[in-house]
Amino acid sequence: MLHRSLLGMALLCAGATSASAVVVAAPEAVPRGHRDLVAERPVHGLATMQRRRAAQALRVQPLAVTTPGPAVQREVYGYLPYWEMDYDFPHWELLTTVAWFSVQLDAKGDAVDWNGWGGDATELLTAEAHAHGVRLVVTVTNFSSSDISALVNDPARRAHAIETCLMLMAVHGADGVNVDFEFVPSSGRSGFVTFMRELKQAVAAAQPGGTAGHVTLAGPAIDWSGAYDYDQLLVHTDGIMVMAYGYHWQGGDPGPISPLFGGGKWGKHSVAWTIDDYLKYGGVENAHKIIIGLPWYGRSWPVGSTAIPGKATADGASIVFEKSVVEAADNGAGWDDDSQTPYYHKGAGSGLRQVWYDDQASFGAKLAYVGEQKLAGIGIWALGYEGPREDYWLELRDQWTDLTGEPDPTTEPDPTTEPDPTTEPDPTTEPDPTTEPDPTTEPDPTTEPDPTTEPDPTTEPDPTTEPDPTTEPDPTHQPGELVPSAPIVAAPKTAASAHSFVQDEGCQGGSGAPLSQAPLAIALVALALTAWRRRGDLSP
Repeated sequence: MLHRSLLGMALLCAGATSASAVVVAAPEAVPRGHRDLVAERPVHGLATMQRRRAAQALRVQPLAVTTPGPAVQREVYGYLPYWEMDYDFPHWELLTTVAWFSVQLDAKGDAVDWNGWGGDATELLTAEAHAHGVRLVVTVTNFSSSDISALVNDPARRAHAIETCLMLMAVHGADGVNVDFEFVPSSGRSGFVTFMRELKQAVAAAQPGGTAGHVTLAGPAIDWSGAYDYDQLLVHTDGIMVMAYGYHWQGGDPGPISPLFGGGKWGKHSVAWTIDDYLKYGGVENAHKIIIGLPWYGRSWPVGSTAIPGKATADGASIVFEKSVVEAADNGAGWDDDSQTPYYHKGAGSGLRQVWYDDQASFGAKLAYVGEQKLAGIGIWALGYEGPREDYWLELRDQWTDLTGEPDPTTEPDPTTEPDPTTEPDPTTEPDPTTEPDPTTEPDPTTEPDPTTEPDPTTEPDPTTEPDPTTEPDPTHQPGELVPSAPIVAAPKTAASAHSFVQDEGCQGGSGAPLSQAPLAIALVALALTAWRRRGDLSP
């Protein structure tokens, strides 16, 4: 891992080779993680209910919640800072973990700033997360290299810090701990691995029901000092949430906050470069434990011109997504092919500013990259910065779930599951001929009373008084029972009737044609001849 210990020095020595290299390599231009973002929170604007209510009337209609629990196919790890505690969680179904941010630990392992953890709001937050099947972890922070070194290199302090973490979990029944120790010095390399391993073991042992608990850490985009043993940290934890943002920061020149790719005018450092570094030194076999942290904020720098790359005339300031997307629409956004990120300019003269941010397209490109690299998922810094906008949530839903904005067609009655036409009531079943007395079971003409015993035809009802054949059952309902004295008119042959006839073995094997009149005519002739003979025999 010596390469990362010497990397910063080597880049500084090579700084004269290009302007972009100087900016990237200079100590003041390194990605700063969460430390400076926490310090900038007044610039983000604290989330107030008044602002939320006003914003709800804005541009995008919220998505309907379509499932009560996590529906995403990968990890979605959302940081909720204590200054965004009024966040209304519009999409629990698109989160797997909420990391409440944060409780500060000191060099002795004591919790010195709780920031509201342990109050009614965090109690309700934990209960609500669990009700939606979402994991809730508490984040512990320390941004001092000397404090971190003193803590992780001392067994007693490590043990006390772990006890503090377990106590913080127990306050609300949290599911685990996220450790955000930034600027770990190289002297704390092995001690930090030991601390994370012992913490994971302690959390697992303390979990009810034998569950493993959840222990993660926030990792840097660039490990300048070589202090992070990616391989061992991945092995002994549930994952590293890589802070893949801040590649251009407030004290440097303008540029993409989270460039997907590097090269060209921006130098080599990018999200892809960072992940390659983690996979190279952490092992491809641990890719499933790498979470790419993505920014839901941008940054705005004062500049003297619209040149890209630009030159900052003063420090930049962060800008949350809900504001940047509106300003981009008002001022016209550009697209940088090298980094696969958008930007825009606003103002003029001394008020000209260059703003870099992520929109739905650049955010979606990073989601696709996570899938291509088979990584665990994404982290979000931070929940609440999107305001009422649905852009990011839409992209998450479309790429990583089977959900849609409308009812999922796959949940509606599938046409293949509807009653099969062959099982629907066949028109010929009113009533089904097969359920009526089969003509073949009626008295066979040969078994009828001998004509010689029948009453004299002169006493039989006159044929004209017989029931009108048109009032008898329709021939199509009684195959084979046709009235000889009525006009033989076959029912229209339809697919349904043909099917019914074939299946019920009626009407000459299912042809649908009426039965021949020949047998009945012959019988009538025979009866007439018999009657004639009887009359002849009885005549005087």
